Amino acid sequence: MTPSPPEALVTERCRLRRLRPGDGPALRELEADPAVMRTTGLRTVQSADASAARLARTLAEAPGHEPLGVWGAFRLDPPHDLCGWVMLVPTRWPGPELGFMVPRRLWGLGFATELAHAVVRHADRLGLGELWAVTDPDNRASQRVLERVGFARVDETPSTVRFRRPPPADYSSAGGASGLSSTAGPGTGPSCGAEAVSCRHRNS
Repeated sequence: MTPSPPEALVTERCRLRRLRPGDGPALRELEADPAVMRTTGLRTVQSADASAARLARTLAEAPGHEPLGVWGAFRLDPPHDLCGWVMLVPTRWPGPELGFMVPRRLWGLGFATELAHAVVRHADRLGLGELWAVTDPDNRASQRVLERVGFARVDETPSTVRFRRPPPADYSSAGGASGLSSTAGPGTGPSCGAEAVSCRHRNS
């Protein structure tokens, strides 16, 4: 039987938990920012009503997506503010899709890498096998985040770049970073920058 997901995932700086009805105001920081939304599947800022409807849909669909889902990430230290949004959702591909967004005020600080590490390791513990992600072609920093957590480019169209992370056994045998931790800290390497703009996430 597939194990139930934990209530929360904890990283060095953040606590990831399932979204709640009261998270709307925090998520507005992401969906009302044109710089954040520019390279997502939505492309443009969302109205307050549209954001509320998306949150309601996410909450309604959540039971059917277990053990996958969508998390809000909040900093462990005061003021416990939003540090990101992460999804791992079903797709038409052989495995689920990873996506993430981080508020612009936290760009360049490694939060996207930290959150992606946590969810990838969660997927490994659940035995989910391969994972997928899609980015905008210009979203180089999100592409670097995906590469740090074991994804490799698969194909590209004028509007998207698709990435795949193989199942953990295949990844380890290929020399991947099998030591990724669910409590991984800030990403190393180049400044995260627009990594925080997110993988191009699904519209629904």
